[in-house]
Amino acid sequence: MTEHFEHVKSRQLRLYNVGVTVLMAAGSLGAGYAAAIIGTTLAQPSFLDYFALLSRSDGTDLIATTNGLFFTGGVLGVITISWLADTWGRLWALRVSTAVSIIAGALLAGSVHIAMFIFARTVAGAGVFMLVASIPMWISETAPPATRGVLADFHSCGILLGYAMASYMGYAFFHLPANENMAWRGPFIVGLVPLVCHFIALWYVPESPRWLLMNGHPERAESTLRRLHTAEEA
Repeated sequence: MTEHFEHVKSRQLRLYNVGVTVLMAAGSLGAGYAAAIIGTTLAQPSFLDYFALLSRSDGTDLIATTNGLFFTGGVLGVITISWLADTWGRLWALRVSTAVSIIAGALLAGSVHIAMFIFARTVAGAGVFMLVASIPMWISETAPPATRGVLADFHSCGILLGYAMASYMGYAFFHLPANENMAWRGPFIVGLVPLVCHFIALWYVPESPRWLLMNGHPERAESTLRRLHTAEEA
């Protein structure tokens, strides 16, 4: 027992572990941004004019549907992600989640009909909630015990930074001419940047050692732990 406590108190963290966690937090930022950007989008005059939401009788219903189906997509996403993460691995679950979010963001930016926008927003909800579920899972399974809480907070900080970034981007694009559709398309394009960076990074970060052990890959799990943690922890 004494050896265990000494082991936990020993220096366990490698800069590599911090670096890959920061890369994961880029996905958290993208998820937070994608969730929050709708707030400023619905206030963009060019968005409301483009889809004639103020002039049509069902405009308010369509706006409510846009918000509601985002969470419907989220429910479908969190139901799916547990199976993906356990069957294909944490990394493939993250890759699928990020790809879904990128596709949704591109569809939102390029929407030409309100039905297309609502569908894309539903897909975005699935992608966002899949990321929100899978990123902290990966971080908690790769972080050493003594610093697990700190590293897991990178996920929370990324989401909050995404919220703030969405607000500032919405405000910045609001000052474009009212007849300029880039005022509402632009923020969705900006939101693709952290998601694309995250997707690229996912091909260079290691698989969860816990998942590797659960699926009969002890050698790969040990190798990954030695990369992530100090020799004492690994």
